[in-house]
Amino acid sequence: MVSNKSRDEILKLFENVLEATKVHGDAGYAAGIEKITDEDVRALAFEVGVSESKRISTKKAREGIRKRIQESLLLSSHRPPGI
Repeated sequence: MVSNKSRDEILKLFENVLEATKVHGDAGYAAGIEKITDEDVRALAFEVGVSESKRISTKKAREGIRKRIQESLLLSSHRPPGI
């Protein structure tokens, strides 16, 4: 099956998981990603550049999304003030 969400809706899912991870760490990531359907997880992996295709296993998609979340957190912690 394929996600029926728009690109903006899929990217909002990423923001939700990112925020949950910022607040609650690994538990927040796990809780956030579990709320997302498998179809949406695969679509999210595609949107954040984990896969060039939406034909990726859910497990690999989740692993890739976790890496993108970690990258985002790392980059946001190194932003100069005022940006």
